[in-house]
Amino acid sequence: MTALPTHAGLPWLGAPWAMLSHPGRYLLDGYQRFGPIYRFRLMGMEMVALLGPEANRLILVAERQRFSHAAGYAFVRTVLGDGLLFQDGDVHRRNRQLMMPAFNQRAVNSYLEVMRECVERHVAGWADGGPGRMYERFRTLTFEIMARLVLGMAGELALDRLARLNDDLAKGSAAFLRVGVPWTRYGRGLRARDALRRELRAVIRARRDAPGSDGLSLLMAARDEQGQGLG
Repeated sequence: MTALPTHAGLPWLGAPWAMLSHPGRYLLDGYQRFGPIYRFRLMGMEMVALLGPEANRLILVAERQRFSHAAGYAFVRTVLGDGLLFQDGDVHRRNRQLMMPAFNQRAVNSYLEVMRECVERHVAGWADGGPGRMYERFRTLTFEIMARLVLGMAGELALDRLARLNDDLAKGSAAFLRVGVPWTRYGRGLRARDALRRELRAVIRARRDAPGSDGLSLLMAARDEQGQGLG
């Protein structure tokens, strides 16, 4: 068996600052050097990168039972919680089944008009605004689509604020220094998580009083064979 190539790093530590500060750049660098499969170390953990569509199908569909998402994402769960991405086995299968009505073909087809309207409006604004950072522009577009389709939010949205909170959350989840004081990246991530939870709880309360056809209403209405909803 041919040994996998190894992305260079320090003994035991690997390259935590490079990996955690910008994982996309770090993994792309490894892909460009070694191809879609290679090893790297991260703070005592032996990691293997599998990149590309075939790897996604292998890990997420064809051989999902051979991989533990809960163990693989343990480092970020303190910030991001215990959602479907971090579940395995029967719990994952049960919750995924409950979530399917909000994301099946029929539901997705009903979302297309809202998505088209959002895209056209944002692209027109980009053209009027001239050159700009496309990452922030696409992030704002994605947030509006999510807020309107999944959460059913209407009217003016504080998209810039939500995008900043999500950015702080993502950076905090991968912070190397895991100290929750306000000035650290990890601390900002925890505060962003709590702020986003408050926003979502307010939307959930509103949906309980006035259910709609949005993704959140469908998720809240889902029940398993025992009559239990998503926990």
